[in-house]
Amino acid sequence: MSLASQFLFGALVVAVMSVLVAQRHDPLPSLSAMTRAVFALFWLTVVALVVHSITRSIDFFGVVHVFYLAIVVSLPLTSFSLFLIGWARLRPTKRRLANLNYMLLFLGMLPAAFGYYATHIEPDRLQVDTQTILLSDVAAPIRIAVLSDLQTPNVGQHELDAVAAVIASEPDLIVIPGDFWAGDFEHFQKIRSDLAALLDDMLASTHHVVMVVGDTDGGDELRSLAEETGAVYLADDIWRHDVAGQMVTIAGTTIPQGERQMVDPDLLAQLNSTPADELTIVVSHRPDAALGLEASVPVDLVIAGHTHGGQVALPMFGPIVTFSDVPRSLAAGGAAVINGRAVYVSSGVGLERGQAPQMRFGVVPEVGLLLLEPA
Repeated sequence: MSLASQFLFGALVVAVMSVLVAQRHDPLPSLSAMTRAVFALFWLTVVALVVHSITRSIDFFGVVHVFYLAIVVSLPLTSFSLFLIGWARLRPTKRRLANLNYMLLFLGMLPAAFGYYATHIEPDRLQVDTQTILLSDVAAPIRIAVLSDLQTPNVGQHELDAVAAVIASEPDLIVIPGDFWAGDFEHFQKIRSDLAALLDDMLASTHHVVMVVGDTDGGDELRSLAEETGAVYLADDIWRHDVAGQMVTIAGTTIPQGERQMVDPDLLAQLNSTPADELTIVVSHRPDAALGLEASVPVDLVIAGHTHGGQVALPMFGPIVTFSDVPRSLAAGGAAVINGRAVYVSSGVGLERGQAPQMRFGVVPEVGLLLLEPA
């Protein structure tokens, strides 16, 4: 059990014990007793965060994870315990007096339902996001499937379903904008054959699969997968090929972490030398690459991922965080126009890993299908 989990468990125990002590002579779960329980839960959670921060064993996502567990696990368990304790100790004739307090305790249990949905249901609600984009340099319709942020430590049914959805969309071209898996080189070696099998399945349906590096995978590993399977890996380079009967130029970026808007100068020079009337697409893990492309650069479309649509989005507000400088409405997923060109951001298939809570809310996982049509 991790140190954070120990403190969360301790918060639950102390919260319940504080109520038991307070109710030695008054078994009705009072508002003051419930308040003490919630404060005990909160402050012990804070202590867990402080200890982890001092030992440098927790990052931003770890902080979020601890509070998430406090809200959807510890708080509902505390409320449920208080409910049982009070109900069992009250005489039937007095239970009606506790209706208000019991209603408050019931509300304290509701976050558990939210946690179950966000952790076990929405992350598997895979859908296909279809966008029609009109471009002047498109001579005939082109179908592009986008498989972004698979970000998986293991290939399971969810990943197989995502690839099946890509194949079922009958694309002319498949784009993978980074985070194809999550893990170090040693872990990559364990799942390499499974990742190669996914690429083989996609290449069997279309001859064109283009990949760029993200934050959780690795360039050398992607290059070796490309050499093994016949996929195309682009690292600040350009690939020019016939797709659906017309010549298409695709540039792939490698934007380092912390350099959100940077596009390699040599790659910019190559882009500026492409024919102005040829369909040109930039594939980048981070959508901020679109901000680094001036309107004069002859690029028709930017395809990116990275944001996961925020992974948690609130009604009438949208994603809480996006880790991107593009407009929040675009970082949430979908298509928009930046610097006079089309930009598509996929909310991705997988989840943030590491210390982050494994959940989605208000942002279902998706495979993108771009229908490029002549303008």
